[in-house]
Order: sequence, then structure tokens, then C-alpha cells
Amino acid sequence: MIESNRIKKVLISTYLLSILFSQGNYYSDRIMVYIDNKVSDFWIEDDQLKTSIIEMNNILKDQNVRSIDQWLPKARLSDRNGNIYLNRYYIIEFESNKNNIDRIITDLMALDEIMISEKIPIVEPAYIPDDPLWDELYGLSQINAHLAFDLWDIDGGEIPGQMEGGEVVVAIPDIGLKWDHPDLIDNVWQNLGEDADGDGVVLEFINNEWVFDPDDENGVDDDDDGYVDNFVGYDAAMGDNDPIPLRLNHVHGTKVAGNVSAMTNNGIGLASVGYSVKLMGVNANNNIDEPWYLTHTNQAVLAAAQMGADIINCSWVSGYSTANENFYQSIHNGYNSIIMGAAGNGVMNGGVSDTTDFNPRYPAAYDNVVSVTAMGDDDSFNCWSNVHETVDISAPGEFIICAYTYDDTLYALGTGTSYATPLTAGAIALVKSVIPDADNETIISKVINTAEPYPDMDRSCGGQSIEGLVGSGQLNIHRAVLACTNPEILAHDIGFHSDNGFLNPGDTIAINMTISNSLGF
Repeated sequence: MIESNRIKKVLISTYLLSILFSQGNYYSDRIMVYIDNKVSDFWIEDDQLKTSIIEMNNILKDQNVRSIDQWLPKARLSDRNGNIYLNRYYIIEFESNKNNIDRIITDLMALDEIMISEKIPIVEPAYIPDDPLWDELYGLSQINAHLAFDLWDIDGGEIPGQMEGGEVVVAIPDIGLKWDHPDLIDNVWQNLGEDADGDGVVLEFINNEWVFDPDDENGVDDDDDGYVDNFVGYDAAMGDNDPIPLRLNHVHGTKVAGNVSAMTNNGIGLASVGYSVKLMGVNANNNIDEPWYLTHTNQAVLAAAQMGADIINCSWVSGYSTANENFYQSIHNGYNSIIMGAAGNGVMNGGVSDTTDFNPRYPAAYDNVVSVTAMGDDDSFNCWSNVHETVDISAPGEFIICAYTYDDTLYALGTGTSYATPLTAGAIALVKSVIPDADNETIISKVINTAEPYPDMDRSCGGQSIEGLVGSGQLNIHRAVLACTNPEILAHDIGFHSDNGFLNPGDTIAINMTISNSLGF
């Protein structure tokens, strides 16, 4: 009992401090609870309004509960962060917004059977949409993608992003993916574990449109990954096998995907740093009338990991929660997936019209998530994207040409860390295709350690310096690919010494440093 109370106090303190120093909006009509591990017989009544914990029911009896549901029904027993198991989290949703939600959280937290009780952060895409425009695609040249591609003998048949005996898959858990977009379709992941007829494809072009192979649609989970007929991904929000956007104005996921791996060197539309790496779609929004929020991000990320995604791109922001922190550490611990996170777009998530926020956004600021902030043209940092000590790298994300969902408007501009993040995800995927047997730490280090310093890294925004808060520099995919076969020499622990302890013109000084190869050599 003493140990349990001590753990709860630590969790409360951590939660309050994280809320204090993070930014984000929280739901006021639902809360998250974690059922203590010592409770072995927890259950929810058929009406989903009461549970086996009498004291919990007493607290909730006058609160107009709409439902009590397991947060992640597909979580496995192995999905955990230490002694925190994802399948023990539950969401309590109320009929309306609650003015006393903090009191309810406190009362529930006081119960021995409840280890965690907290608010649930609202998740917003980390971007600002722009009207459809046609312009130069500056981002790829700014990260030296053209030089990177020259390292392959493309005319001789080599294709960047492809490798023998497998493929690199980047998941886009987001607001749907228009997987039949003409500039994406050839790079869409085809799950051959569900290829029931054995013809080597799960997509076919029938009657002038792309469809799932009818001979593969058997209603069976052929590859035993927990998802039925998941040919190109999954709709984690609606519970079906098609991650296509619910409506055409649900554009964000498709715009993100093109920045990872639009088909390149195909004579139409976009190019991408991922060139030919594969895209897995996972829809994370169940609200057909609301294209600006994501309702099922955790379910979508879990599905992506369970379906085997190598890289999971999270182009959204929210506030802190212990549930989400445990979730992302569980994904890191249990699956061989690299998680990417967008640093956010200003104090109000307002993009270029906003001002840089120095507070953390999540999931980007969680441990073991690669955090990306956004730059503009000409290696500029224009004081609207967010910075923080947890940011790992900068990449172009301002006025980026993206794939679009409308048949009569296939491309549109987008601005946000939503687009800097998939650009970096595509770069990491390209590096993985070069060194597929390397561990994730090594793959990430090739991209982070080869980033290029840029002049604006030490500028000020709103009177506050951003030095040390924008990561290691600007993404340079050419250097990153070179570093896979040629080690970067890294100098650190540099010290200067003179006879009198001062450095003056004309003095002879001694320089001490440690030099090492980059990770992987």
C-alpha cells in the first residue's frame, strides 16, 4: 500500500509539471483512467455505464456518463512501458462538457483501484492549409536530394529506396490517405500477407479505377497481424480495412504522404526524398464533418506498429498525458518502428501568422520520438514553427507542394511542421534502404549527425534566442546517405589550453579533443 501510494504521488507530480510546461487543449467531456495492476477482475457492465469497482461507480453516478470503454482494444499483453500495460487504460466519456472535471479526476485518483486518472489531450494536425498553387518545389534541393539520388545508377536501373529482399514502409496514421492518387499509387504498400489468390498483388485496376483485388477479399486475417484484409493499411477510427479519407476535404494525410514518398522520376507531378519507399495508410479520424482534428491517433499508431511499419509519421500535436507517454514508450519498446513527431506551429498552432512557441508539443517531445521543426526557403527560420530542447532536426516545411485529394486538384501548397516531419521520415526511410540491417539508433544517427548548420540557428524569435533549440541543423540527405558507407569523423569534448589560462593573439595553445567515427563504424 505504501509503495502504491508513493507511485501515485510521483505520477501526479509528473503529470502536473508536464501540464504546467506544455501547451495544448484538453477534452472536458472525457477522462482517462488506468486500472491498478493489482485489480485482477475488472469488468464493465453491458450498458457500459458501470464497472466492477463500486467506489468508482459512486463517484460517477451523478455525472451523466455516456460510456466507459477500453482505450486500446487491440493492445496486446506485450504492449507495455515497464509495469504500465496499455490494455488497462479506459476512457470515461460524459454526455456533455464537465466544469468539475478536475474534481472528478482527483476523486478517482484517490481510489486504490485507480493508478492514473487524467485529462485527455485534443490532437490537432500540425499544419495550416493553403489554396491550391503551383510553384517550385524548393525543399528537395535545399536538403540536397538531387545529389543524394546521383549516388544511385538510376539510368542503369538502380532505384533509390529499393533494396533486395524487402521494402521500407512508412505509415501515415492521419486523416485518411487517398492511396489511389496517381502520384502515390505505385508507392503504396501492398500487404502480400493478405494476397489470398497468390497473384503477387492486392490491388487491381478495374473499370478505370484502382480497387482491392476481389479475389483477396475473403474476410480472413491471413497474416495473423490482428487486422482483416488490410491490403494497404487500415481505418483504425472506423474499424474497416480502407484508410481512404472519409470526405475529399480530409486532405491532411494525403498531403503528408506525398512528402514522404510521392512517385519520383515518373514524368508527372511531385518528386520526393523517399523516392520509392512504401506508404501505409491508417485513418485516425471518425468525424466526417471535422477534417481538422484526429480522434484515434493512438489506435492508428498501434495498428501501424502491429502491421509492421518501419517508420511511423505523426504530423500532429497535443498536450501532455501520462497515458500517451506510456503509449509511445510501449511502441518504442515492443516494435521495431521509428516514430516521427512534428514540433508544432506557433503559440496558437497558427502557422506563418503565428509566433514561435518555446514550450514542448507532443508526441514530438516524448523520449524516443524524432522531433522535427520547420524552416523556410533559403535556409531561413522565420519564427513561426516551434522550438524546444527536445527538437532533433530542422527541415523545409514552409509553402511545400503536396499531393491533394481532389480529382481536379491533384496538388496544393501546405505549410507546417506537418510537412517538415514527413520529409525527414522519407529521408530516414531512404537511409534505412541503404543499411537495412542497421539498428534504428544507427539509422537515425545518420540523419541527425549529418544535418547542416544554418545561420538562423542562433537567431532570436520574440526576443528569445533559439540557439540549441532547433536540433542539429538542417536535414542533408546527401551527407546522410554518404555516411552509410563513409564514416563521418566526429569531434567532441574540445578544450583549449594556454600557459596563462587566457587566449590572446599570437599565443600558442594546446587543443585537446576526442575524435570518433560516426555510429555504425
